[in-house]
Amino acid sequence: MCKKNKNQQVVVAKAATKYSLNVSKTEMYVGNSFKLKLKGVKGKVKWTSEDDGIATVSKSGNI
Repeated sequence: MCKKNKNQQVVVAKAATKYSLNVSKTEMYVGNSFKLKLKGVKGKVKWTSEDDGIATVSKSGNI
């Protein structure tokens, strides 16, 4: 949200969010799997892979 005050300064307000992923880094080998979990989110999460040739991720977060 962004609004102007009396002095025409821009005031930016950002909601505090605390999301956390169960890992920041993991090492995997062919045939292994891993479940991604995101805490602090209400509702559905859309998991995607930047490169499906390297690794795929399911709708439920399984790599």
